[in-house]
Amino acid sequence: MSTYSIWLVPSGGEYKEFAEIIENFSSKYLAPKFEPHLTLIGGWQGNKKQAISKTKKLASLLLPLGTVARAIGHTEDIHKALFINCDNNERLANAHLIAKMIFNHKEEKYLPHISLIYGKFNKKEKLGMIKSLKKYPKLLKFNSICLFDVENKDEGKWFKVSEFKVK
Repeated sequence: MSTYSIWLVPSGGEYKEFAEIIENFSSKYLAPKFEPHLTLIGGWQGNKKQAISKTKKLASLLLPLGTVARAIGHTEDIHKALFINCDNNERLANAHLIAKMIFNHKEEKYLPHISLIYGKFNKKEKLGMIKSLKKYPKLLKFNSICLFDVENKDEGKWFKVSEFKVK
C-alpha cells in the first residue's frame, strides 16, 4: 500500500515556464524540486494496481481541462508555501467530483492551485519571492492525468507511476 495523488500537469509552454520558476526557487532557497502540477485529489491510499486502474478510468471519463491562473498566495502549509490560485471552473470542479467518486476520496474543500515552492519560509522571504516573480502563465491547459506516488516524505523522491491522456 502506498499514498498517491492525481495531478494535472500543464501542457507545452506552460509546463516549461512553471518548471523554470520552480527550479529557480528550489535552487535559490534550497527547497525540494517537483513537477509543475495542479492536484485533482491528494493523499489517496491504496495499492498500485488499483491506483493505475482508477486513474485510467478517470482519464477515460474526462475531456481536456483548462483553467485561469489568478493571484499569488502563501500559507504556512509547506506544500502551499507559495502558490498561484486557479479558477475552479465547472469542468475542473466536475473532474474533481468524478475523481472523488472513483477513488472514494473524502476531501473537505477543493482549492485548485499551482505550487511554486515547498517548505517553511518567513513572510519576508515569501514577499521577496512574490516580488521576484515577473510573470507566469495565465491560461492553463491539461491534456493528461498523472498518477504520482507521494509516499516518501522527501518531495524530491515523489515519482510518476502512470500518465493517461484525456479524450
